[in-house]
Amino acid sequence: MPHLIPIDVVRPFTDARDFVSALSPLDTVWGNEPAEWIFRGHWDANWDLVPSLYREDRLKPFLLPTESFDDAMGDFAEMARIETELLKRVLEGFDRAGLPIPENHWVRTLIGDGVSDVDPSVIPFIALAQHHGVPTRLLDWTTLATVAAYFAAAEIAKPGQLPDSKRHLEVIAMHRDAVTFANNACSNAFCSIVHAPRASNANLHAQSGLFTICKGQDPALEPLDSLFKTCYPEAEEPIEQTLFVRLRLPQTQAGSLLRYLSYEGVTGATMFPGYDGAVKALRERQFY
Repeated sequence: MPHLIPIDVVRPFTDARDFVSALSPLDTVWGNEPAEWIFRGHWDANWDLVPSLYREDRLKPFLLPTESFDDAMGDFAEMARIETELLKRVLEGFDRAGLPIPENHWVRTLIGDGVSDVDPSVIPFIALAQHHGVPTRLLDWTTLATVAAYFAAAEIAKPGQLPDSKRHLEVIAMHRDAVTFANNACSNAFCSIVHAPRASNANLHAQSGLFTICKGQDPALEPLDSLFKTCYPEAEEPIEQTLFVRLRLPQTQAGSLLRYLSYEGVTGATMFPGYDGAVKALRERQFY
């Protein structure tokens, strides 16, 4: 039986002011429980929902000469091995720099033994590494739609980056039930929404961040939303609920979007606490 309510909804906008208004938790699209939605921002709406570990542009700069992205992609075991080795190197680098490491004892034990990073004891360290640019299997989300919009716009507004009049930025909203339905429909739970302690990660706290992480071989090959949708037909009852909302805005509106978000208190200074964030916010003003 066809869905009376579409699982995936696209909402196109032409004006940044209207776009920001739609991000409000009071907008009717979020229903009676807006806190059940999590958000992610993409500067290009054509991007897939895949973790940075599986993106060549993000992983290649971290690979050793003996490691090949092309050989690893599509081989889940090899990607997991590369991730484990990379996390070991990051752990050593943080330690040499005298930086505190969350859950230090457990991280050293589990990473050293090559145990899956799904273990809750390792998540705080991996989240910290990811927030400093290290590619992992974690996929970043936020509980605040305006934060997701900031990251979509800020990437376009970087110096030397020109917006494409034919392309759109996007805020992807996913209802938490999307994970629940997919796990229930499949033979075993393969995806989780996970959190890391904010006290040990200032950026995570400022950005109201959380993550999704999947295990098993299929998640290494498919975007998260596509993977979920392959599970939904197996559900015992039809899903009569919108699970994904995609808000799209022309890239040429990125500067205006940053300006309107600044009125909401969302700038580089608030997203990245510290001196670098304050300077970042100053640079952003030239795009308003």
